[in-house]
Amino acid sequence: MKKDPYSYDDDEFHSKRPKNDVFMNYSYEDIGKQFISHLRGALSRRGFTISDHTMLPVGQDMHLQLLKAIKESEIYVVVFSTNYACSVRSLDELVNIMDCLGKFDQRKVLPVFYKVEPSDVRSQEGSFKEAFQAHEANGDIDPKRVQKWKQALRDAGQLSGLTLQNGDEGKFVSDIVEQLEKMQSPKELHVADHPVMVGSRVKELISTLRLDCQDVLVVAVFGISGIGKTTIVRATYNKISSHFDVSCFFGDIHYYGGCSNRKIELQNQLISRLTQNDKFPSMHHHSDGVTKIKKLIRGRKILLVLDDVDNFEQLKSLGINPTSFYKGSRIIVITRDKQSLGIIPYTSYQTTELNRRESLNLFNRLMFSRDNNLVNMEFIEEVAALAGGLPLVLDVWSRYFIGHERKQWPSLLEKLKRIPHGDVQKQLQMSYDSLSVNAKNLFLDIACFFDGIDKELVVKVLHDEESAFFPDIEIQHLVDKFLVKYINEYRGVRVGMNQVIKEMGHEVIRQENVDEPGKRTRLISQRDIVRLFRDCSGSDTVRSINLKSAHIEEPGTVQLEAFIKMSNLRFIKLTDNNRRLQWSFSSKDVLDMARSCFSFKHLKYLVRKGDKVPCKSMSNCFSFKHLKYLEWLYFPCKSLDNIDMGNVVVIKLQFSKLKKLWDGAKSCKKLKILDVSGSFLLTKTGNFIGLENLEELGLRECTNLEKLDSSIGCLQKLVRLDLRYCRRLKRLPWEMIGKLTSLQTLDLEECPNLKHFSLWNTGFPIFHAQLTEIQLSHCTNLKSIPDLPQSIKKLCLSYCRNLVNLPSNCSELQFLTNLRLDNCCKLGSEGFTQVTGLRNLQLLYMKYCNVSHVSSRIGNLVSLWVLDLSGNTFSSLPESFSNLSQLEYLTIKDCSQLQLLPPLPLQLTSIIATKCGSLDVMPFDSMQNAYNFPSKVFKVSKGLYITLSEKELPEWCTYGNRGNVLSFVAPIQFDSKICGLILCTTKDEVDEFEWVGPIIYNKTKGTSHRFSSGDYRDVSMLVMFYPLNDATLVVEAGDTVELQFHKVCPHFVKSGGLHYTECPHFVKSGGLLLVYEDDVVDSGLVLKKLI
Repeated sequence: MKKDPYSYDDDEFHSKRPKNDVFMNYSYEDIGKQFISHLRGALSRRGFTISDHTMLPVGQDMHLQLLKAIKESEIYVVVFSTNYACSVRSLDELVNIMDCLGKFDQRKVLPVFYKVEPSDVRSQEGSFKEAFQAHEANGDIDPKRVQKWKQALRDAGQLSGLTLQNGDEGKFVSDIVEQLEKMQSPKELHVADHPVMVGSRVKELISTLRLDCQDVLVVAVFGISGIGKTTIVRATYNKISSHFDVSCFFGDIHYYGGCSNRKIELQNQLISRLTQNDKFPSMHHHSDGVTKIKKLIRGRKILLVLDDVDNFEQLKSLGINPTSFYKGSRIIVITRDKQSLGIIPYTSYQTTELNRRESLNLFNRLMFSRDNNLVNMEFIEEVAALAGGLPLVLDVWSRYFIGHERKQWPSLLEKLKRIPHGDVQKQLQMSYDSLSVNAKNLFLDIACFFDGIDKELVVKVLHDEESAFFPDIEIQHLVDKFLVKYINEYRGVRVGMNQVIKEMGHEVIRQENVDEPGKRTRLISQRDIVRLFRDCSGSDTVRSINLKSAHIEEPGTVQLEAFIKMSNLRFIKLTDNNRRLQWSFSSKDVLDMARSCFSFKHLKYLVRKGDKVPCKSMSNCFSFKHLKYLEWLYFPCKSLDNIDMGNVVVIKLQFSKLKKLWDGAKSCKKLKILDVSGSFLLTKTGNFIGLENLEELGLRECTNLEKLDSSIGCLQKLVRLDLRYCRRLKRLPWEMIGKLTSLQTLDLEECPNLKHFSLWNTGFPIFHAQLTEIQLSHCTNLKSIPDLPQSIKKLCLSYCRNLVNLPSNCSELQFLTNLRLDNCCKLGSEGFTQVTGLRNLQLLYMKYCNVSHVSSRIGNLVSLWVLDLSGNTFSSLPESFSNLSQLEYLTIKDCSQLQLLPPLPLQLTSIIATKCGSLDVMPFDSMQNAYNFPSKVFKVSKGLYITLSEKELPEWCTYGNRGNVLSFVAPIQFDSKICGLILCTTKDEVDEFEWVGPIIYNKTKGTSHRFSSGDYRDVSMLVMFYPLNDATLVVEAGDTVELQFHKVCPHFVKSGGLHYTECPHFVKSGGLLLVYEDDVVDSGLVLKKLI
């Protein structure tokens, strides 16, 4: 197989570039002492490395050394002179040169006709004819050898070259040097000493560049500082530069920003590269430079790389406009800021951080490349985890550790955890330093408090109309600079930050005042905060405090006087779940604090978790006029009557001592989130008038709550209402709830005393156009569900054991994609028939619903991809079942009367049919890529499996091991390729929710693949097949392979997909059988080997 010319391996950190620039082939006796001597000197002065037969090592095989010298040279200068053909050595060299020209890429020949005619060389006329007559007459020379010489001369003579008859030899030598400079490949750029992550990323970038496309493309390479952008682009440049007429790589472009003189200097450098003339007249005006550059790039395919661009003006000064470049040209812009591209259309390549294995590999090479016997894997694991996937950090840290004795390394690592290395801080802080004052403050707030918080919540809390500060715009600005990132999850989008970037922000704050933490703007260090509380050493500079008492090493008592000096506090977060701090709050103390320190003019956020403060009248003492965010776990007050909440945006008082929210109306016009979940003493909510902007109301686990105030109907902007586990809730003001036109989610799960459910608002037959999710599971007293709005996407009615009928308009709910009816035992077959009209339904759960007959209309569920009919009493599935073309997961456990299955859908990838005692045959013969085992069968193309009741590994397992890791060396089996693995795992314990998925590492090739998981619930053995091919993982004879098994907890997401949360899982034992191509019968795809 021919190698991809653009492929790049990690070991290829410097390409196999020819060792010498020029190999000179000539007749020494004819011109070696004069013309060649002058030419060699001229080439040496211009920096060419030269080789010829006179420079070979003495005392070694001359023929082998000559071949090696030719192969290791890039350009062959063949000087034909009058007596050239008389030299047998020269002719042999020429044959080898022409042979290498055909075998090796990027080899070039420059014929030089020194006082001879090219036609004489091609046709062997003149002196060449006379020389060959002598060779043919020489009986010691093989005639075949002579024919090779003639062919080589014919081929070389047809190439374009330089000719000298009676001209100036000095000028001729200069012409040769100039031509060789044009022919010479661009000098390769240094990539990295240990480019662990380079290979795959270069391949991705080359794919993004679309080199086969004749359009002009601008490709922007994005990423945070230290992630390896330049390294990847340098390696890519080395790989592709020879395919362009002109290649230019410019680093440190940010240096040329600002003053016009530097922009003109950058223009002159580019002009020099384009003209290949260092003495080209310099430009003195910016506009002249742009005009000249546009002229020079016409008609030439150019590769231009601009590294470290930080503003659009730098690109404008070079005239970077795709319309100005010749077809096929590529401009690569390396930048830390998306906005630096301005209005230029571009294709982006996002540089990714190193994953765990890449980080381990790189740091191991950096630290132990010369002494692999001293590898400390625990140390490497810890360092790799702290480096945030940034090669820069690993490189700097490795040099830092190597410069000290090994016994000091643990202490050095602890120091790095507290104070970033200076070189890392300097590099990463460049992006921060370029921010505006507002952006800097936002960045530091995220680094200290909002990392990992829901984006919408951050925006709501920080939005300030008075100062015209719009955090959503500023956060996006930080995202564009790769200082902040969005983390997409099934519950929404969180604001995230690389760990090392966050530590950079912490160091910026520490540098505000190294010696006196109380004079910094933000306090993060747990040690500093505790001491500040004890010593009362705060100041009006402090605007934010974030204390996580789980990390407190020196517990003690905190005095309220500590707050008095911090009059500009805006954010307080006190997480004290472990009760390590003793707060000296009393009724009098709190009153004093309200009079003194809680006159904070700027306080906007208060978060306090885990403090059970003894207080009888705290509710009379708070007047937080500027408070915007209040989070206090175990809030001690009985109500919120006397707390001024005029500016509050978020209130989270989980597991509080609240008995009521407030009496009468409460003016909270800015309040968007109110969550008092777990407040078990709460019996009533209070009046909702005045909360017209409330979007989320959380009353989950308020187990003594009996009713909602009827004023809830005024919450026209309410999006989410959570009443889950409110077990004493007997009735709801349904007519008022019917007015909640913005409501999207209504959660009433496990409200067993709720006997009636209705969303209809009299007079408003069309309502709730936004409502998409209703949770009514475990509402055991519900007997019927009225018609629902057609906007519903998810409906959960599991364990509604008295539910007799589904909504009468069930078949009209065309947006419904997720329906859960498990253990609705009174629905029966009629209930199943009701759902068969839902053509957009994707997930259907009807376990233990007493379904005795499955309607043939099941074939209408053409969008269904997950179906669970476990524990029902039907004996067969209809033939129309095969019409479920999207079905991938089928569970029919504990269907004891099931006897027959129809042909199964082609896309099925998982079937669980345990405890189906009457089922004898699995019809996998109709499915594509099915492997059929007698009595125990499963599909393999996508990991279809069956679960077994055995507890010991079967005899067919070639390799076996106890625990969650299995290693083996693939054996040699001639004329047959490994095409897959059959894995078998067993365990002792049976968990309710547990899937198992393997990660397979080919340690020989340095590759890995994470395969899909198999359901391990309620069974002791799982058998799965995983294909091994170019799309997954290639395993060949002799490769060392390691398998690691993991437990996976599946969660269904809003989009209907699966979300996996991994955690370590140690299986009892694991085994496998290698599957070869010869094991598969082509016609029926049936394995020859039997279980």
